Amino acid sequence: MNTLAFKLLVDKSVKRKVEILQILLSSDIPISLKSLSEICKVSYKTIQQDTNLLLENLSESLLLVDYNHTLSLVRNGSNRKIIAYIDELVASNPLYRLIESSFYGEKKDLLTLTLELYVSESTIKKYIKILKQVLREFDLSLDLNSFTIKGDEINIRYFFFQYFRYIHESSAPNISENNYQTISLALHALKERYGLSLNFDYYRTMLWLFIIETRTDQSYYVSFPKDVLEKYERKESYSKYKRVMKDLFYLHIENSSIKNQELLFSYFSQLDTIIYESNRTYLTNDFSAEYSVQESMVTEFFLRSNKNIALNHKAKTALQSYLVNLTLLSECSPLFQKYPKVLCEKAKNNYPETYDVWYQILSERADFFYLDEVASRMALLYEVKKYSEIKVLFALTGDSSSVSYFKALAEKILPNQAEAFFLFNRPLSNDLLLDLQIDCCIYNFEPHISISAAKSYRLSDIPLDIEWQELQEFLENFRFTP
Repeated sequence: MNTLAFKLLVDKSVKRKVEILQILLSSDIPISLKSLSEICKVSYKTIQQDTNLLLENLSESLLLVDYNHTLSLVRNGSNRKIIAYIDELVASNPLYRLIESSFYGEKKDLLTLTLELYVSESTIKKYIKILKQVLREFDLSLDLNSFTIKGDEINIRYFFFQYFRYIHESSAPNISENNYQTISLALHALKERYGLSLNFDYYRTMLWLFIIETRTDQSYYVSFPKDVLEKYERKESYSKYKRVMKDLFYLHIENSSIKNQELLFSYFSQLDTIIYESNRTYLTNDFSAEYSVQESMVTEFFLRSNKNIALNHKAKTALQSYLVNLTLLSECSPLFQKYPKVLCEKAKNNYPETYDVWYQILSERADFFYLDEVASRMALLYEVKKYSEIKVLFALTGDSSSVSYFKALAEKILPNQAEAFFLFNRPLSNDLLLDLQIDCCIYNFEPHISISAAKSYRLSDIPLDIEWQELQEFLENFRFTP
């Protein structure tokens, strides 16, 4: 569950149980009930009661154990059941219902809400206080007469996108099959007729266009300054996008000026859905000037972090393109710079040096408002795209099914800085290792030669789980010495 969803929970008991389960999901070791009581700021007795209820509902997924002589909770089995139970716990959260009512244009007064939610007026006011605090983070407010969300339309749409994308599984909007087909048709036309072959996240694209359609149906429209509109009218990629989309969407909008504003926002929203995969296009050619502007910042990152630019040319391209797209999205709203808290924590905990360099560079620029989030974005993208510093060859043998299984395990434990090769139908030789420039050779049989062209690592004939864990640690800390 993401931070927004958690902040919107109004029932303290539900919120506490969700927090306990999230702690367990992120831990590989048992967590003591004493620690849970301190984290949740409640008595030990309350945590015991929560534990009993959780064990009753998740008997196959949680265990109560004695760990370090302390009563503790630990995950057992499938995480999926825990996640599904969290969704079940939060599905009836009153603020979720209120937000969804606002999105679908169901304007309600205070009396109607108290009757629908079976709560008192004072309780509703407590709920509203929580919602108003959350909305302030998006620079939004709440109209207490109609319980509609007020503020800049782009920020409102961004809030609804975050809500429907991340709140809980039951909140997924009901998008018609016709909408899916229309989107598929549009993306196909953009690629085949106009050569716009950017790699879009299909679900995010669907969700953005669903939100745009719902808001425009209720006569809520975006507005851009004249110079922004004129700037993009001169972009070839936008002209192509506009030609495709205007015949498929916003047909109900008769005012041409409003339609142009909405088409531009739709174009911007697609920048939020680009997937930065290898050997794919991240940016269209008409943004080459904007791409050049970001080069100095990305070059500065490689210089400060002492990374080889030539070896990391693919990472450099991805980072520059990402900065261009993020800067363009920020013209809509700085909120597009925000990033889930859990991913920010991963960036800072797993890649602190990369994060720190990006944070320092970004703090010297005036372009970005959410420095922590943008630095986290850039750190994670770099770590995914950076040059593979080591080449690993797996020479594995076994029956057909076990070899496939071993390969899947090998790919799973491989760190980001490693590139894998698998040898099945050729003999293992030092010449081969030299030709492929292999740094480490891993095998589960006794080779007929002495491995001298790379470091070697021997697995047992049928490797145990602990061996794969030890190999993962070995590769993560690998240093090649001839």
